[in-house]
Order: sequence, then structure tokens, then C-alpha cells
Amino acid sequence: MTEKSSYIQLLENVASQSIKYRQDLMNSMGLPELAPTHGEILYLLNQNGSMAMGELALGINRDKSTITSLIKKLENLNLVKRDQSKDDRRKIIITLTEKGKKLKKPLTNGYEKMIKIVGQNLSGKDESQLTAILKKISSAWEGK
Repeated sequence: MTEKSSYIQLLENVASQSIKYRQDLMNSMGLPELAPTHGEILYLLNQNGSMAMGELALGINRDKSTITSLIKKLENLNLVKRDQSKDDRRKIIITLTEKGKKLKKPLTNGYEKMIKIVGQNLSGKDESQLTAILKKISSAWEGK
């Protein structure tokens, strides 16, 4: 195996572990029907309050058509609601319901634990270098 194929395999392994961790988090919150991406949306809304659909799409790196179906499922579970923006009627604003707001603590704790797991063996310099490298990799994909 070449070194380049080795780091691709490592990236895939890290991504798989992250997805599994976030799915386990959804399961532990009593929401096994939700995918990790739903958790990302709930986490963003709990951190930022109401957000426009386009902002959420950018925040989780998905296109607007994908975010629509994800939001629909969260609406069906009474975790979020959608409203038209008062300033721009073309813009849809997503807000957590009371039920969705109750997930703030377990989501925050889960994501903080994930950050600790990932960073436990990294120095500050390692974290900076890793972030720079991952940004370069992400940027390379954006052009494809």
C-alpha cells in the first residue's frame, strides 16, 4: 500500500468512527431513527438559535435539497419548526421546539466528549497542523 492510499484509508477510518460515535449518541438520547446528520443540525441550532435553511446547509456541508428532507424528519418528531422570515419571505427559518431545546445538554456533552477523544493525544501544535492539513484536503474536494 502506498503512503497516499494509506492516509486515504486513515481518513475513511476516522470518518467512520465519527459517524458511529454520533449514531451511538443519537441512540443514547432515545432517537435511533435519526442519522448523525440530524444530530449535527440539532447541535448547530442549539448553539446558534434559529437559522435559515441555507445557513444550516452550509453548516453541515450539505445541499439545500438534502437539508429539506432532514428538516422534515426533525419536524415530524416535533424537534424543530419552520417559519418564513419576517424580513425576506423567500427565506425559511428553522427553530428548535421546546422538545428540541431539551436535547442541548446531551448534544453538547456528546460533542465535547468527541472533541476530547479526537484531541487527547494531540499537542496544541499537532491540532494546528492537523487543522491546516484538513482544510487543504477539504479545499481540494471543493474544486471537484
